[in-house]
Amino acid sequence: TAVNRVFTHPQNSGFTMGHLQKPAVTFLWAIGFAMSFVGEGFSADEGHPFTGADLEIRRDVEFAERSGESLKLDAFLQRSSSLHPVIVHVHGGGFTAGDKRDLPLDLLGPMVKAGCSVVSLNYRLAPKYPFPAAPDDVDAGIEWVKSHATELRIDKTKLALLGGSAGGLL
Repeated sequence: TAVNRVFTHPQNSGFTMGHLQKPAVTFLWAIGFAMSFVGEGFSADEGHPFTGADLEIRRDVEFAERSGESLKLDAFLQRSSSLHPVIVHVHGGGFTAGDKRDLPLDLLGPMVKAGCSVVSLNYRLAPKYPFPAAPDDVDAGIEWVKSHATELRIDKTKLALLGGSAGGLL
């Protein structure tokens, strides 16, 4: 996979509180921690949920096929021709539920207003698809976003991953 994952007890992981002294790690940890307390937010079924933003919407874009199942994403793209940072959102749901349409608007809304695009991924759910299906699917989604960066008008060097609950772990 594109990202090597090892799930171990925190004492054995090599992660220490010293890692939180690095500003970027502290910021990402804080977002992940906050996301664990935030509801899923808006279900973006019609139009788009980002009030006041002029976005190009691409729904149900297939980024991979695994085990006969089409993996899809929704993209909320800034319209200007310049390259924009992108937030790749991964939904929560305990690895067994959830959907790419469940967006935490209180976090993503200000990022969209600041000029970021958002891509929200679906992944195969347990127990039908056991580990490592979900992290493999997220890896495939990230690789798809990077390989389509020019078409999506995103700067692949400015990609952030955001998720709540299970999505934060992936």
